[in-house]
Amino acid sequence: MLKIAVIRLPHISNFTDFDALSAEPDVSLRYVVDVEALRDADVIILPGSKNTISDLLWLRERGLAAEIKRAASEGKFIFGICGGFQMLTARICDESGVESPLREVEGLALLNATTTFRSEKITHRVKARSNLPFFKGFVEGYEIHMGTSNLTRRCGKCKTRLHNS
Repeated sequence: MLKIAVIRLPHISNFTDFDALSAEPDVSLRYVVDVEALRDADVIILPGSKNTISDLLWLRERGLAAEIKRAASEGKFIFGICGGFQMLTARICDESGVESPLREVEGLALLNATTTFRSEKITHRVKARSNLPFFKGFVEGYEIHMGTSNLTRRCGKCKTRLHNS
C-alpha cells in the first residue's frame, strides 16, 4: 500500500485534486498537520495554497518544514503543487507585495530555483510525462499561478545567487 500524506495547509486550495488518489485501492491518503503523521509516509504532497508565504512560515513553526527536508534526504518522494511547488524552491521573492509584506523568504530549498510573484494571473493547460517508479505515463491538467519559478537565477533585488547544496 502506497502511503501518501497531503499537508493540510491553513490556506490550502484545490484540496479536491486528491480525491482521485484516495479512490485508488492501493493508496492510503491522509491529510496531516503534524510531524508524527509524516514519518511513515512514502510520498508527501505540498498542495496549492491561497497564501504561499504564510503557509511556508506555518510549516516552519510546526516543524513540518524540517521533517519534509529530512524525508527528502531519505529519498522519499516530495511533490509540490502550485504554491506547494513554490515552497520547494530555495527562495520566494514578492517584491511588489502581491501576497505578503515580506519581500523575500527562504524556501525549503529542495529545488535549486527561485520563485518570483507577479501581479498577473496565468492559466493554461499542460501535459507532462512521468517516469516515477509507481507511475509511468502521461498526465494532463491545468496551470494557474501568479508567479514564475526559475532554476539557478537571481530574482529582481534578491542578493543571493542560488547554488546546489
